Amino acid sequence: MRGTVPWSPRVLLEFWNGMSSVGGLAGAFLGLSFYYWRAQRSWLPTADVLVQGLVIGWAFGRLGCTLVHDHIGRPSEFLLAIHFPDGTRHDLGLYELLYTVFVLVPAVLVLNRRPRAPGTSVAVLALLYAPVRFLADLLRQTDLPGADARHLGLTVAQYGCLVLAGVGISLAMRIRRQASA
Repeated sequence: MRGTVPWSPRVLLEFWNGMSSVGGLAGAFLGLSFYYWRAQRSWLPTADVLVQGLVIGWAFGRLGCTLVHDHIGRPSEFLLAIHFPDGTRHDLGLYELLYTVFVLVPAVLVLNRRPRAPGTSVAVLALLYAPVRFLADLLRQTDLPGADARHLGLTVAQYGCLVLAGVGISLAMRIRRQASA
């Protein structure tokens, strides 16, 4: 069992160690920001389109996670828990697939109904995803080999969710200020 380990900035570079999706999102955000900063243009219109496409791709990715049971959680008797040789457990890939299909994909459809301020899709989807993923990581297993390391009690993905929520909140506040100006 992997317990809490000391935090180090190096963990942010270890994308192979439990943060591939968070690392991918961070890399895309940084690359997009840098490109548009150099071009002296806003990255928000492009980010709105990309994040909506990401949600559709995310559904297929989480379908794969569900089929191979890539994100086994803690033991549970929950209705959607999956039976494994050592008992029933949460399947976090399944939960995230269901959330993506029934919440995030419809949100994309609603966001596309009419033009919105640049950054709206990024803000809405970040604020819909970050808290749910943060809470879902509390259900991650800690008793099997390969358990995600905890740093100060949280997974790397949970720290990523805190940053993502901050991005969503700051964009939402920016959009609101611009609308009232």
